[in-house]
Amino acid sequence: MPATRPVYGIGRGPLVEEGIGAATPATIVVYALILIVGAVVAFAILASRAPVLPWIAIDGGASGTALAVVFGVTFWVLFGFMGSVKPRGIGGGAVITFHMPFVIGGTILGGPLVGALMGLVSLTELRELRRAPWYGILANHAVCVLAAAAAGLAGEMVGNLIAPVLPGAEPIRVLATGFAVAVVFVVTNVLLVVPVIVLRTGAEFGTIARRAVATLRATMVAELTLGWLMAATYLFVAWWTPFICVLAILAVWDAHDRREALHRDPLTGLLNDAGVQPLLDAAMVEARQRGRRHAILFIDLDRFGKINKEHGADIGDDVIRAVALRLLAAVRSSDTVGRQNRAGDEFLILLRDIRDQEMALHLASRIHASIIRPLRVRGESLVVSVGASIGVAVVQPPIVPRLDELKREADERMQRVKRSGGGVLGPDGIR
Repeated sequence: MPATRPVYGIGRGPLVEEGIGAATPATIVVYALILIVGAVVAFAILASRAPVLPWIAIDGGASGTALAVVFGVTFWVLFGFMGSVKPRGIGGGAVITFHMPFVIGGTILGGPLVGALMGLVSLTELRELRRAPWYGILANHAVCVLAAAAAGLAGEMVGNLIAPVLPGAEPIRVLATGFAVAVVFVVTNVLLVVPVIVLRTGAEFGTIARRAVATLRATMVAELTLGWLMAATYLFVAWWTPFICVLAILAVWDAHDRREALHRDPLTGLLNDAGVQPLLDAAMVEARQRGRRHAILFIDLDRFGKINKEHGADIGDDVIRAVALRLLAAVRSSDTVGRQNRAGDEFLILLRDIRDQEMALHLASRIHASIIRPLRVRGESLVVSVGASIGVAVVQPPIVPRLDELKREADERMQRVKRSGGGVLGPDGIR
């Protein structure tokens, strides 16, 4: 999905980022409190002034009774929890979910108040209750409340504009309302989340914005179609038909997951060589055509063979998984982490949009420091330590080498620093 919450993403797309959590800067806490206050005010205004639209009634508004509306709102709030049926962790405390079409459908039918209520209640996940601090949990839902409220108001305005122009054309009204809800919901959500990502990770605003635009292009049509379809079938067929829509989408999702697995390392969930290669190719094209600077890091774990020999392959697998999580937490939101197929203890990182060579070396040093901290495995009953050798190769336009040459540079530097005891080695022997 294109839109996200700071800790738990509304959606499946790659925009989902690190969120408000441990070691949070004070500026993020302040920003979280601002979001919370804004959401409380918005919800209070909606509750006092925004009526629930009659189309959300369990009978599609046929009876016109308040009880049917209450049952309809209850159905959509509970139905929204289905967005958590396939959560997926992506490291850094972030989780991608399946909520956006549900919020779109409920907002189309019930208006901004129902959308805000779903943002407040339906997007709750056990993971955030266990992992996020109280202000993080409240801020996550505040983002959803504000985005859903704005989207609902936009959808209501569009619906009111269409009604006199096309009287009786309810399917068209539902489609147009759904489009307005989807666009405003996504844009508002992204605008509220991007500052958190920038403050926490140091990523450039433009980089995050580009990722948002790419995700919107890839998923907006699918999101809108499903949300509209659930609302339309609920309104024009029967209250239970949205379940059929979701089951059909989940079947398609499973098929997509099976294809996606071909590009993932089964042990860590990181991209494998086949998954990383298209991203590397795209980065080189950007360097040539737009002059953007990138860097490639080759990482080899030191002393990993000794751990495997002394403690067994199962402990070795635990170490690899733990290192993968540390790499995901150490990189910026715009970077890519992959596990190389050629060896069990080698990783590759693509650092995108770096300012200069010094920035690449700084990030590599930060990653190295993260890897070499002692690891607790097997329920913290065993403490092990690994070293790391990192070779850094930087693309500095207008001179852009071929990708294979760049990878060879990073590999050679990794091997050289490994022979000298580990650490980080960049261009011109800089460490």
